[in-house]
Amino acid sequence: MDLGNLILRVVTGASVIIFHSWARVVGMVKFLGSGKHWGFIDMLQKVGLPLPGFFAILVVLVEFIGSIFIILGLFTRISAIGLALVLIFAIYFQIVTKASVELSLIYLSIFIFLALAGAGKFSLDSKSGRK
Repeated sequence: MDLGNLILRVVTGASVIIFHSWARVVGMVKFLGSGKHWGFIDMLQKVGLPLPGFFAILVVLVEFIGSIFIILGLFTRISAIGLALVLIFAIYFQIVTKASVELSLIYLSIFIFLALAGAGKFSLDSKSGRK
């Protein structure tokens, strides 16, 4: 069980970083550094989210830092809850824009599992006494 948990954490965390948050991190850095246009803010405005710039930065930080923590098995339950909340919003956005929710539901189920089960034996949480 613990080895499976480790594999699930590493693959999921790396996938979120590589396929979803890295481009947003780059966009955020350009936006914060030079005020360059950031399409992610436009996406959040499209669904009527207030303070889209603030929430865009918050989502990127939760996705990126949370995924690193998931990989390491550090603050796993809290990170998984944060990522699950981001996924719930993503699913809402996908429903509103009539996009597929399939991948978001898969990620959501993984993060709910990690929030409930914890990081397992092969994690920094386990080494520090956190479950």
